[in-house]
Amino acid sequence: MLVKLSLHGLRCKACISAVRSVLEENDAIVIGVTLKSAEFEVPDGDTGKIEKIVREIEELGYDAKIVEIQR
Repeated sequence: MLVKLSLHGLRCKACISAVRSVLEENDAIVIGVTLKSAEFEVPDGDTGKIEKIVREIEELGYDAKIVEIQR
């Protein structure tokens, strides 16, 4: 599944790196991370992983919202 997130609160490359690390630690295939969005792939049907990623990004102090999930 291709997942697009809207991100808020990121201000620098270190912020982007922190979000990228969360994605990679959760075995997501990272397509791209910017100050305002993230795009990645997870196995089909693994919505629990998506929720975990969003929660972990929010624990870093950033806002993350699911914009789109393509199966």
